[in-house]
Amino acid sequence: MNIPSENPSIILSDDVTIAGNLMPLIFFSDGTLRWSNGGDERRLILEKEVLGVSIDGSKIILRCVVENGGGGFLCCVTTETLVRKSFVFQLPDDSVTVWFQKLREFINSLGRPKRLLVLVNPYGGQKAALKIFVEIVKPLLKDAETEFTLKGPYFILALPVWLETCM
Repeated sequence: MNIPSENPSIILSDDVTIAGNLMPLIFFSDGTLRWSNGGDERRLILEKEVLGVSIDGSKIILRCVVENGGGGFLCCVTTETLVRKSFVFQLPDDSVTVWFQKLREFINSLGRPKRLLVLVNPYGGQKAALKIFVEIVKPLLKDAETEFTLKGPYFILALPVWLETCM
């Protein structure tokens, strides 16, 4: 992981098309992506907001979790204000591969897990654990390209044995 500095250096800079508008996109060494749409400057912090990156032709797609209302700095917000959002950047054909490699390289340097064991107890609490996993957690893991194995008791009588094996 890169250590933030007071004046991060520019890793990449290009004119990109976002939602049909041509604007500059800058990727800094501290993991920040910045672009401006007229007078409105936006930024994403890869470490905190970007789950994954993919490439589709000359487009870079960033799958993110951002504060409700758009791209911005994610800090000390409640989970109710976070939403999944994708940002699509249309790049020149000759630079899309370089952008993808640099963004992927930075995300991989963060040391995020690539595989998880997820334990779900469908009988605890309000019995909504499986629904929460399917509707909220699973899409986040997919966006982050994280493989997972889902484990849980298949019927309520197996719960005590399952809990013992988890400890």
